[in-house]
Amino acid sequence: ESLKAYHAFVRQAMQQSYHHFAFAGHQLKADRNFVLEAVKQNGLALHYASDECKADCSIVLEAVQQHGLALQCVCSELKADSSVVFVAITNNGLALQHVSDEFK
Repeated sequence: ESLKAYHAFVRQAMQQSYHHFAFAGHQLKADRNFVLEAVKQNGLALHYASDECKADCSIVLEAVQQHGLALQCVCSELKADSSVVFVAITNNGLALQHVSDEFK
């Protein structure tokens, strides 16, 4: 029950600013479902997610679809994934600066 309350508290704080996710515990930052919900609100929340979540293609696609510049937080393998790069650049052309060198 206290875990649900903690999730609700962090969720509410993130409605004010995705930066509040920085103060969440590691377990929450690694919770795939919570991170997916967070990046749907603001793709830049991916910045504070665990490395495992930053390497999860479905989470990353949601993040860059919501905010193309979330590409800067993505693992190097997905910065080289053409579908991820396409979605990010379509959302925000400035994401081009964060793509893998093979696209430059």
